[in-house]
Amino acid sequence: MLTDRQCFFCATLMYGVSLVYSVFLWRKGFRKDDRINYVLLLAGFTMHTVAMFMRGFSFNRCPVNNLFEATMFVDWSAVGAYLILGLWPKIRSLGAFASPIFVFLGIYALMPGLDHHDPDGEMTKNGIVSLHAVLILISYAGFGLCAVASCMYLLQERNLKKHNIFAVTSVLPPIQRLESVAGKLLVASLILLTGGLSLAPMLVGDKDGLIFYQDAKILWSMLVWAAYAGIVLARWKWRFGGKRLAWCLIGGFVFLILTFSGTKLMSDLHGREWS
Repeated sequence: MLTDRQCFFCATLMYGVSLVYSVFLWRKGFRKDDRINYVLLLAGFTMHTVAMFMRGFSFNRCPVNNLFEATMFVDWSAVGAYLILGLWPKIRSLGAFASPIFVFLGIYALMPGLDHHDPDGEMTKNGIVSLHAVLILISYAGFGLCAVASCMYLLQERNLKKHNIFAVTSVLPPIQRLESVAGKLLVASLILLTGGLSLAPMLVGDKDGLIFYQDAKILWSMLVWAAYAGIVLARWKWRFGGKRLAWCLIGGFVFLILTFSGTKLMSDLHGREWS
């Protein structure tokens, strides 16, 4: 019988097949519906879900206890969110652009040294701790899809500007729909991140002489929140959109990726939980 890591490895392989097929679609100019790619990602997601359940039941907790599990959860959330969006044919091509992220997260999670086991795992057996982690990780997945939609927006905008027939004959969504999808994902993800961060004071308190806002991971997460909140405010108050919005969402996600793993090394609280 396969282990949870082996199931996740199989899921990552399926995401890799999806990536290869996405390159084929790219070379063909995205002139056909992305149903095959959708099915490939659905198959990978099914194996991924099995791996998540196996992991959770084997340790009797939500599988977000270390960097391997957290990355696996973000990957799972991102693929799941895409599969929901992909139910609408006009947005289904998002999967071809998101496949590289799915594969990258899978490979990163499977790297040696990330799957450290907590001897007791009491932290993530706490329901509020699990909710805190789950909300934040799902928001990260949403911000990732925002960046993907923004990349598609920039591609379509460039093709339209150069009067490239690719923008008309391809099945990629029009730029108005891409901007709308990115905007809705942005707001939804920010709400989830806000909910997750709001639980931090309840969880940490004065644990081991530390206060929640003294922890590097929480501080950087608050900076991520401030960056995305600023984008939402600018979009709502000053009609901030177009290429500027797209580049900001891509830049925000790059910043998020850098803080996601890097701050674990500086975090006293999350370092004990995710190491």
